[in-house]
Amino acid sequence: MKKFSILIIDDEINNRRLLRTVLEHSYMVETVEIYEASDNDEAWHILRRHKIDFITTDIIRPGESGLEFVSQLRR
Repeated sequence: MKKFSILIIDDEINNRRLLRTVLEHSYMVETVEIYEASDNDEAWHILRRHKIDFITTDIIRPGESGLEFVSQLRR
């Protein structure tokens, strides 16, 4: 069975861990693979190496924002 992959982008580690916990309990842990990134550069690094099915990002972060990430992703 193919795992559903999720990328969480948030500069706050506690927010990433909370969302990871919620998602792991929403899905069977064996069916989901969750990646975490603290900024856009780390997110692009993950995206180059893995096929991601779903991305969640916060909007306001130091450096590039979540909105800038989504804009780049759409291009």
